[in-house]
Amino acid sequence: MIQLVAVNKDNWQECIRLPTSEDHARFVARNVYSIAESQFYPETVTACCIFAGRDMVGFAMYGPDEDDATLFAIDRLMIAEGHRGKGYGKAALSAILVEAQRRGFSRIKLSTNPENVKAIKLYERVGFRATGEMDDDEAVYVYTAEMARLTPMTEREFEAFMELSMKDQAQGQVQAGVWRAEDAAANIEKLRSQFLPNGLTTPNHYFFVIADAGTDTQVGSLWYSVEEEEGKRQVFVVDIQIDEAYRRQGYGSQAFRIMEEKAQEMGISTIALHVFEHNRAARAMYEKLGYTGTGSMMSKKID
Repeated sequence: MIQLVAVNKDNWQECIRLPTSEDHARFVARNVYSIAESQFYPETVTACCIFAGRDMVGFAMYGPDEDDATLFAIDRLMIAEGHRGKGYGKAALSAILVEAQRRGFSRIKLSTNPENVKAIKLYERVGFRATGEMDDDEAVYVYTAEMARLTPMTEREFEAFMELSMKDQAQGQVQAGVWRAEDAAANIEKLRSQFLPNGLTTPNHYFFVIADAGTDTQVGSLWYSVEEEEGKRQVFVVDIQIDEAYRRQGYGSQAFRIMEEKAQEMGISTIALHVFEHNRAARAMYEKLGYTGTGSMMSKKID
C-alpha cells in the first residue's frame, strides 16, 4: 500500500539519498533541489516521500498550478532505483489524483521530456492525454476527472432545497445583526416572493443538484442567477449547500469549477457572491478558489 508522507526533519535526508540511474536523472530533477524549491511555495506546493509499507521508494511534489487556477500540477514524480517495475509509480500517481480531487480539482497536469518513453506510457495508462503544448522543453499531459456533476433540480428537489436555503439565509441575517429574530420568517418569505415569482422556473435563476459522479448520490445543491451590473452580465452565487456527510471532500470546490465553465460558455467573465463575515469556512473555500473582496462581497474574474 502506497502512502504519501510530507517531507519533514525526520525523513528528508533519506529522501535526498534515494538512488536513481544516470539515464533516469536526465528526466527528473534531484530530490534535494525539489525539496529546496518547495520551501519557496509553502502554501501551495506539497513535497512528499512515497512509502510502500515502511520502505521509502520515491518522491513527489505537487499542488495547484501557479499559472492556471483550474489545474492541479504534478511537478515531480520519481521512483528510486531498485523499486521500479513494481507498480509504485502507478500507485503513487493514483494517490495524487485522489488528493487533487479531494481538493476539488478535476484537471491534473504534468509534463515530461518527450524522450521519457517509459514515463509517458505510464501516464497514458493512468489516463493522462497529451495536449500538444510544450512547457519549455517538456510535453504537457492532462488528466481529466469527474468527481461531481450538476443536474437541474426537479420541483420536489427545489422545494426541499428552498426550505433549507431560506432557513439558513434568515439565520445568517439575524446572526449578522441585519434582521431581528422575530421578523426573520416574514422577511425571508417576502424576499422569496420578490426574487422567485415563478419559483423553479423564474428566468435567469439556475438550480442544480450536486451529485457524486460515480454513485449519482446527491451531496448538495447550488443556486445562482445571471444579472446585469454596470452594463455587464455576471453570475451571482445565491446559495450553495453541501450535505454535512460530504463536506471537506472537494465537492463544493468542484461544483464551483463546473459553474465557472458554464458561465464562460454564456460569455460571462465575472462571478460574484455574498458571504457572511462569520462564515469563515465558506470564505476560506472561496479564497482558495481565487475569489477576492472585502467585507461580505467577493468576486472572481474567469476570462
